[in-house]
Amino acid sequence: MHKTTAILMSSLLLLLFVLGTFNSSAQQLSRPKFRLSETDRLIKIQRLLRANSWLKQFSGVVIVAKNGEPLYKYTSGYAHFDYNIHNSLTGQYNLCEITQSFTALAILQLAEQNKIDLNTPISKYLSKLPKKVQDITPHQLLTHTAGIVDYYDLPEYIDNFLRIQNMDDLITIILHQPIQFKAGEKFQRSSSNYVLLAKLIEQTSGMPYPNYIKEKIIASANMERTDLFNWNEAIFNKAVGYSFDENFHPEASPEFWGAYPFGADAIYSDVEELLRFTEALKGTQLLGEKYKKLMFHPHQYDEKSEQQTAYGYGWKIRTFKDKEVIYQGGYIDNLSTQVRLYSDGFTIIVFSNYFIDVAKDIANKIENALYNDDYTVPRHPLAYHFYDLIEKDGIDKVIANFDDILHGTQRELDKVWTLNALARDFYQEGKHNIAGQLYVLNTQKFPNEPIVYESLGEYYYEQKNYAQSKVNYQKKLALLPNDVRATEMLRTIKMMEKNSTQAAIALKQSAETPNLSKAVLPSTTATAQNTPTPTPPPTFNQNTVIDNNDTALSFDLEPIEQTPPPKPSPQTPAAPKQTKAIKATPLPNLPNNPKIYTVVSKMPEFPGGQAAAFNYLKENLKYPPTAYQNNLEGTVHVSFVVNENGHLDNIHIKKSLTKGLASCDNEALRLVRQMPKWTPGIENGKPVKVLYTLPILFRKTEANRPAELDNVDGQN
Repeated sequence: MHKTTAILMSSLLLLLFVLGTFNSSAQQLSRPKFRLSETDRLIKIQRLLRANSWLKQFSGVVIVAKNGEPLYKYTSGYAHFDYNIHNSLTGQYNLCEITQSFTALAILQLAEQNKIDLNTPISKYLSKLPKKVQDITPHQLLTHTAGIVDYYDLPEYIDNFLRIQNMDDLITIILHQPIQFKAGEKFQRSSSNYVLLAKLIEQTSGMPYPNYIKEKIIASANMERTDLFNWNEAIFNKAVGYSFDENFHPEASPEFWGAYPFGADAIYSDVEELLRFTEALKGTQLLGEKYKKLMFHPHQYDEKSEQQTAYGYGWKIRTFKDKEVIYQGGYIDNLSTQVRLYSDGFTIIVFSNYFIDVAKDIANKIENALYNDDYTVPRHPLAYHFYDLIEKDGIDKVIANFDDILHGTQRELDKVWTLNALARDFYQEGKHNIAGQLYVLNTQKFPNEPIVYESLGEYYYEQKNYAQSKVNYQKKLALLPNDVRATEMLRTIKMMEKNSTQAAIALKQSAETPNLSKAVLPSTTATAQNTPTPTPPPTFNQNTVIDNNDTALSFDLEPIEQTPPPKPSPQTPAAPKQTKAIKATPLPNLPNNPKIYTVVSKMPEFPGGQAAAFNYLKENLKYPPTAYQNNLEGTVHVSFVVNENGHLDNIHIKKSLTKGLASCDNEALRLVRQMPKWTPGIENGKPVKVLYTLPILFRKTEANRPAELDNVDGQN
């Protein structure tokens, strides 16, 4: 063999070894693909619940069950701050829209008894109906295709709330409104539909609606702590809805959002009782198979839904990961509920009393943890929070605004392992760029910790960026001059740089030597034995410090304890106490809320601008008579989210005028709910969701004197 050929073959062997080394190292870092066990999934669920509680983003109760048997139970936060009452498994929550599942079940029971025909006009059962609703059928009411306006959106309902004494009073308000569209033409969710269904139950059963529900459903399902209540009744162990001000002080929701037990909401229950109800539905003690199939059949699709949601009778239906999901839920101000039944036997129940519709968000996360093997839930709550933000907003935005996001959590980044472990999670997912930026950020946050340069050096080594890898191992040596690991890695990097140069020369020469293609290459075993193998990145423990009430069944999936960071290896001396700090890069601002912006480059705008908005308020504000008579003046602050399409959502009172009279608050809500579409806010050239707070001034003048007071004065 010619000497030149032998040299080239030797160089090619070196090249193959170098490439093989990197492939092997990359495989060590990649996350193995295997199906998670049920316990692994429950650990994910436990982590995400603890993290959301620790971050003060969730307070409530959760049950995850399979085939009716609870696998995991969880409670967190306070049901009532004033009385220092914690949430518990028996805490009473307004079921919100889940009440409609009970109402629909009652209708189907009566249909099963031939007392109701689902496709016969309701005028057959209810007398003295106005002509505009006489041809509406129970089926159309059940599927929200009747065209009747939602009474929760009516100023007339808000203004007369305290005057409502019974179901007929509410129905009078509902039927006084014009029909929105011809029955059966389209879908539009409305609580009013289920009030009329409740009246239908009373007429055909001969029993008051609450009595029928308690006797025929609640008692039959052996639900001992479930009942129906008016908004002003005292309820033992009731959960109160809360929001928080800028100082994280709790603000209770108005009591009147408890509403009335007239078919659409106001059944109160707890998670264990609701699980009992869902299990009873699976049998035939509440309803026969024929009508149960009708209940869970997708009769009507919501075209505006992002998840292709269909409506059965009192339930919604969709698919997730090839599983059919039958579910229901909703919210009333800061109380929210969710129940989800999966075709493989799992059940998720979530009750929340913090913020608006949090139960839905938590249920979505549990659903992903249960069915998505690639859904990552970092163990440390802060790591979980930043992982969630990076997935939603991107790494660049989170890195640029890290300090303000951290400040919004009211927590401190006091451990080096939090970002290190988060970076490792992203690396294992194959998101190397995100991992690298987090390793760099960690060096800025903990410039005197040798391990941050070890981790970043290892990252650059795996990315074949030997120059940057060398820089970071040298920084570690500056802090730990006798560190064996850093010294060995610097030797390895030097050799790898030399080998890479030789391999590149060999590759170039081989391209110029065509006869080499016929050569037989010897085994690489001997070469591999004499060349050092790169060391995989270190594995770190993480601190878990959580403050919640965690109720697991006879076991704790992951112990709630503080795990100290790993001790230095015997050959690695501890870091010196006095070292020169490496200056960190300051980071700018970002709103604290990860989902909704508070400030964007172009803020949302009322059609015609701010002046038009105040003209709208001036021309449309109807001073509540009670407030006018009591000389009630001041400003109500209404907060809402301007969506990407300009619609207003999550409309609620940010700051009330008074805790005594709610009439001004109700009028302010009415004004905002009736506003036209806004021009959405813009960030990075795209429309985004923006939280907006609008002050609405109530100042008495003769011009805004309520006409009702003139009538009263005339009668006097």
